[in-house]
Amino acid sequence: MTQNQRIAIIDDCPEDREAYRRYLLADRRYFYEILEAEDGEEGLALCDREKPDVILLDFLLPGMDGLEFLNELKILLGKTQIPVVMLTGQGSEEIAVQALKSGVSDYLVKGQTTSENLRLTIRNVLEQSRLLSQLEESEQRFRETFKQAATGIAHIGVDGQWLLVNQRLCDILGCTREELLGYTFWNITHTDNLSGSLDFIRRLLADEIPSDSQQKRFIRKDGVTVWLDWTVSLVRATSGEPRYLIAIVQDISDRKQLEESLSISQERLALAQKIG
Repeated sequence: MTQNQRIAIIDDCPEDREAYRRYLLADRRYFYEILEAEDGEEGLALCDREKPDVILLDFLLPGMDGLEFLNELKILLGKTQIPVVMLTGQGSEEIAVQALKSGVSDYLVKGQTTSENLRLTIRNVLEQSRLLSQLEESEQRFRETFKQAATGIAHIGVDGQWLLVNQRLCDILGCTREELLGYTFWNITHTDNLSGSLDFIRRLLADEIPSDSQQKRFIRKDGVTVWLDWTVSLVRATSGEPRYLIAIVQDISDRKQLEESLSISQERLALAQKIG
């Protein structure tokens, strides 16, 4: 199945542009709309106006080189990123390193560029761009879900430092996000639950338990004690090293108060029945 993609070829050599056009149009997987410019200024205007999917960029351009073009492109487009494949007759390792450090997606030497490796390079760059776009969309959805969740959510370092907290957790604990990030998990844990919390984290880090839910008391910024239900899981790096804890938090203070009132009522009823 063919896919439509727009490629901007920015090269001052008409013969090279024609060769790249011919190579790309022979690709059966993609249908390419080819845009062309023969110098840096024209190329910048073209990219700003057309927003191509990939830029095929000659390193040596009239008026500016490829690295200068990349710097101008970043200023021009801001957060918008267009993947770039740089082509040059100067195939030195120094230029390749400079190009990659400047954000180039790939680098090919003109005298060694064939129809096959150009098409393969463009395909790989397009696939990388697609995956990056999907990752950014996924991260954006996560951030929005994290911020708007009706339950408290937090990332906590293995040392107890708050790393990431959502608004609901801040509301539960009666403080701002900045204030909470200045505390540690232990700072706001009720002293009667501190020992149990430390033991729980120790067992989690030792893989004695995969995750667990606990009901603990915490101290709000205003000094009020709240009961919270914590479901905590450990996230590890690919090496197996502990990275951070993910906690899902619900305020159960009202439920605990109701349970306490019910327990008192039951005790009074039992006492009345005993006396009667």
